Amino acid sequence: MKASIVISVLFAAVALADDFKTTTGQEYKNVTVSRIEPDGLVVVASYGIIKIPFKELPNEVQEKYHYDLAAAEKFAAQTATDQHALYLQTKEAKERRQRELEATLKAQPTAAQAASTPRAPTPKGFSPLRQIIADEHPATAMTALYGTIRQVLDDGLLVRVHETKLIGPERLPGGAIIFLPGTFVDRFYDGDRIQVIGTFVGTYQYGSVIGAKRTARAMQVREIHKLVEFPPNLR
Repeated sequence: MKASIVISVLFAAVALADDFKTTTGQEYKNVTVSRIEPDGLVVVASYGIIKIPFKELPNEVQEKYHYDLAAAEKFAAQTATDQHALYLQTKEAKERRQRELEATLKAQPTAAQAASTPRAPTPKGFSPLRQIIADEHPATAMTALYGTIRQVLDDGLLVRVHETKLIGPERLPGGAIIFLPGTFVDRFYDGDRIQVIGTFVGTYQYGSVIGAKRTARAMQVREIHKLVEFPPNLR
């Protein structure tokens, strides 16, 4: 019974809001101690969660929370080791995914190879006067995105972007129209959901059925997959 009372009192002491002032004059008012670590106090304030190192707090606060220098140094060293190990694991996983992606891309035909295949007649609704204007400095990083095929053309696909995944540095807004050069007739159809990985190489200009000029980003396809549904984690 006494042990239960002591635990309750200690819990209440930790949960109550308090004020702290460091030896450098920094004040933390009306904060709640949420966790006591060997090298400092983790407190919750109205503006966020903060860790105050014991070495920056007065002696009376250090004594109140049983600060031990040797334990703090050991804890800090272990934390640094764990963080470095996590960094190495993350780096290794990223490099492995990049190698797998590059191997997949090498096995895929380039847009130039696909474009050398005889083309089907131009579908109705679009002017045959279309062209790709190459970027002066084309991107080298790859971008992955999900989208819906708006129309299959004889020289490529017009795709409405659903979501851009952060493989590359560029993120397109949902609803943007892009062009994928190549021959996709009889393999893909209007309304198909796709995942595509590629590099933006310029802009694609085409004319609508009423003669209006349209411009879309042009992406050289490295990998393309037809989907039954988009992944559930997409917007």
